[in-house]
Formats: sequence, C-alpha cells, structure tokens
Amino acid sequence: MQQEEDADVRRLLEELEETSGPIVYHPGGWENSVPSEIKAQVLLERMALVLQGEELASDAEAICYLYTYSLSVPMDGEWTEIYSWLVTQWRPELKEVLDSPEQLTEQQMDQILQMKRHLRETSQRMRKQSKEETMPETLTIIMKVRDDSVAVGVGKDGHDPVMTRVAGGLAEVLPTIPTLVEEANAQWEVSKQNPAYKAPKAPRATGKATAPPAAAPQAAVATETPEPEA
Repeated sequence: MQQEEDADVRRLLEELEETSGPIVYHPGGWENSVPSEIKAQVLLERMALVLQGEELASDAEAICYLYTYSLSVPMDGEWTEIYSWLVTQWRPELKEVLDSPEQLTEQQMDQILQMKRHLRETSQRMRKQSKEETMPETLTIIMKVRDDSVAVGVGKDGHDPVMTRVAGGLAEVLPTIPTLVEEANAQWEVSKQNPAYKAPKAPRATGKATAPPAAAPQAAVATETPEPEA
C-alpha cells in the first residue's frame, strides 16, 4: 500500500515538473508586453490541468500566444472571435467592452484544441531541450506527513536542504512544490549552505572564537512556433 502511495506521489511530482515549461509566444518580440497577471495565471491553470490528467495547454497560455500573435500579424475574423472569447472566459466582466461571441462554432473549438495541443507539445520540447543543455543537478524532494501538516525538504547534491512546512495533507502540498523549488533555488543562489555559513577562524590560545557574520539574503521565453491554423 505504501509503495503504491509513493509511486503516486512520484508520478504527480513528475507531472508537476512539467508546469515549469516556458510559455510559448508568437515570434515577433512582443512577449514582454503580455500583462503579468495573465502570465501568473498560466502556472495556476497548468497545475490544475496536470492534476486532472489533461495534456493540453491552458486557456491562459492560449491567450498569451494569441496576444503576441495579434500584435505581430493581423488576425482574421475567425481568430479574432476565438481570441476575444478566450479572454472573456478568463475575465467575464470584459464582455461589456469586447465584441465576443456567446459561443464558438464546432470548427473554432477544434482549432482551439489543436492550438492548445501544439502549445503544450512545444513547451514540453523546449523544457526538455533546456534541461539537456543546462544539465541541471538532480533535485530531491522529501515529504513527511503529520497529522495536520506536511514537512517538505528540497535538496540537491552539494547543497544544504531547504526545509518548510505546509498546512494540510498531500493534496494541499503538491500544488506548492514548483514554488518551493523556486524558493530553494533562490536561496542556493545566495549560498549552497542554508543559512549562508562562513567557517570561523581557528581559535587562539585564549580559546576564544569569533562568531561568523550573518549573510543577508538576496532575491534571486519564448521561441518560434507555427502560427495557429485558420
């Protein structure tokens, strides 16, 4: 039973790793103009889709792509309807200012599915290529479930583990794993040791030793993809 639970946790962690793939934009240099709020929505929607077993890009990713596409290439009427409809699914209050249809045709819904599948595959390919090129060190994630919380440790070879505690059970902690990994990497950017440690000088004859000074913590894409087919 425990082995099955461990296998499920490993599978979910592997799937959640896919949420870290880059957002795919239309080439043209407009990716920096995409509103930050829609970029932030990408990770949330990705995690929800992965946990549901979906293998498509999210609505937010489709909006990011079409946003940059619309600034690079004039959209025809059909894709304008698709874009405005997706935006109003995310922000219903914008229906008052956008001339979006109440519903799309079956052909338009098929076009959205094809685009989302293409965006997901492209993001996964970019993530794998980046992983192979940078050859990152293997991360180790250890979790200890308690009555009302889960202790989580993120470790990497040659680095001290970064520990934290998340209230709730596995269902609450798993969606936070990507954020915990980002926080661990940010801390390791400051120092591989946590907290940053400086070895004290050898004690003098008096037997006194100076304490190490505390280190101040510091705070720590897009590629081409074919245009959506009309």
